[in-house]
Amino acid sequence: MMRGIEGIGYRAAMPVESRRRSGPGTAVNDVLPGEPMPKAAALPGGALRLAGAALWGTATLHGGVSRLATAALAVKAVRVALLLGGPLLLASCNPGPMDPAVHDPDPTEPSVQDPDPDALKEIRMRVAAGPAGVDFTVVLTGRTGALWGERCERGCSFQAGEALQVLRPQQVWYISSLFLEAGIHRMKEVDFGPGCYGELYVDLIYRYEGGEGSFRGCTTTLPMALQTAVNALQGVVDGRLPVMVDFDTQSHLWPQDPFTVQEVSVMAGFLRVKVRYGGGCERHEFQGVAWGGWMESAPVQVRVFLSHDAFGDQCRALITEERYFDLEPLKRAYRRSYGTGAPGATTLVIQLENHTEDGPPLQRSVEYRF
Repeated sequence: MMRGIEGIGYRAAMPVESRRRSGPGTAVNDVLPGEPMPKAAALPGGALRLAGAALWGTATLHGGVSRLATAALAVKAVRVALLLGGPLLLASCNPGPMDPAVHDPDPTEPSVQDPDPDALKEIRMRVAAGPAGVDFTVVLTGRTGALWGERCERGCSFQAGEALQVLRPQQVWYISSLFLEAGIHRMKEVDFGPGCYGELYVDLIYRYEGGEGSFRGCTTTLPMALQTAVNALQGVVDGRLPVMVDFDTQSHLWPQDPFTVQEVSVMAGFLRVKVRYGGGCERHEFQGVAWGGWMESAPVQVRVFLSHDAFGDQCRALITEERYFDLEPLKRAYRRSYGTGAPGATTLVIQLENHTEDGPPLQRSVEYRF
């Protein structure tokens, strides 16, 4: 059954005095008192949705229950490649443009004015690889934060029109800012390579109030800033949500349905948390939020709490799963405060907290090196 944004409900999950549009040093959401927060019914939070014929399978989460597609061994290789942030190795490809109607001005022509990340209307990304590989398109809408599976030709586990994730305004702002930092608004049908040889091919359009930018090419031919932006969006498709940095927030302003933390580690720039909770009939959302400011010590420490929204799930199955959180926003916030050190020379201690149980909130302490 096809599912679209009409399947996403709303509820007042974060009662606060006031909210403003999210960004560095601002509040998490632009929600006014009494304005409802997004809720999703039966939205999958699974992997990159890549399940090419005889190439791989995917492990997706639907209502918190894992389901495995074909080629389970290949899934592990794909997940490792995603977590390491590198390109996925697939069949050769050179598909045509995603939208032939897009105009083709001078790629070097500068924008009249650099847009604000808040001006994002949508990001449409096509991912393709070879005749036996994958070919699908996802769309992130700036106003609602909804990530759609717009088109699936092959190798994906969603239906056209299905909502895959709902991002918070601060997370949309972060993704949008990455593409703007990479200069997407100055790119007009820029082609970074005529052919792919064992890599993913990306065809992307960034639309904002007042204009649009677009490019295409293989992942390894993209400039580093564009690779970072594409990897972040790819991570959202895979369910790896960016950590939100909001030093002024409080944990009680966020959904805190019960769960326990069993394991925690940092893996290739991602916070990996094994959680256990009761449910099985609804989608469960976990968010990582850095709060309270930097704790001056050697090394510097920061508190991160996990928010858990069960969306009213009354089922009693005991679910154990791993959740991943992109730590890049936390690294960027640290560097704004302390400067950029040599690669791998910085250590930040993350104090992971769970405020849903009795007793002290501190659950685990883990080091993040970058």
